[in-house]
Amino acid sequence: MAPRGAGVKRRARKLELTRREKLSLLPFLVLMLVAVVGMVWSHQEQMTDRAEVVSVPAGEDADVPIARLDKQPALYLDFERLPEPHRLLVVRQPQGHIQTVFSVCRRCWSHGKPSRYLAGRLVCGHCREGMPMPGPGQRLPKEKDCTPVPVAAQTTEGILRIRHGDLLPAALEFRSGE
Repeated sequence: MAPRGAGVKRRARKLELTRREKLSLLPFLVLMLVAVVGMVWSHQEQMTDRAEVVSVPAGEDADVPIARLDKQPALYLDFERLPEPHRLLVVRQPQGHIQTVFSVCRRCWSHGKPSRYLAGRLVCGHCREGMPMPGPGQRLPKEKDCTPVPVAAQTTEGILRIRHGDLLPAALEFRSGE
């Protein structure tokens, strides 16, 4: 004789919530939705390059008031009708000096993925790593890496000037060793 209940399946009871119980869960669901939307918005804010792009007409020097960097961490100078690389990143460093570099690196630029200035650093468009900014007077490493190539700039009377003639030697240094 088989033991009592052996072989007999018990029917699972279905969990049913009353209307009042369902309404009591509503604030929790709303809180979870607000948290998810907040996290997505925060991530989007951190991943958006908000640097202004200033177009410089072909053959002209770039004259930019330094005061423009008071309202934003960086800006791009896009030199028209110049072969790659043609976009410069202008950044005010925490020490106060202005740094001007090509906005792409020597190793990854040919992949066609633009670099971005995010959270206080230039991020390579291909390898997604932070690019180490060269210090004043620092030479570039012989091996091509993600160190951006600096471009000469002069600061006088609150104006940052990048001469069109200074871009070509910097571009040659950028392309050297390809």
